[in-house]
Amino acid sequence: MKDSLYWDNLKKSATYPLIKNSEWSGAFPVSQITEKPDLTMKYKLLFNMTLWPKDSTRKKQINVGLAEIGRIINLHAASVYQKRTCTCRL
Repeated sequence: MKDSLYWDNLKKSATYPLIKNSEWSGAFPVSQITEKPDLTMKYKLLFNMTLWPKDSTRKKQINVGLAEIGRIINLHAASVYQKRTCTCRL
């Protein structure tokens, strides 16, 4: 029970700068960041999808692989996103 209460409180602070495909794709604020992406660089994010639903009942749920991609893009977006510095491919 404690874990579910903790998650309920934690997900209230989640942000979804670009993609909100599931509750698992949120980015959370972090203090005292020691390493930040360089805004002068152009970033290319490449994703390889290998996880697909095996039966028809799971097709109605959010694909966890796509939720993870959404989370990674949101993490990047929350830190440095500018349209000219980020290109994503799936």
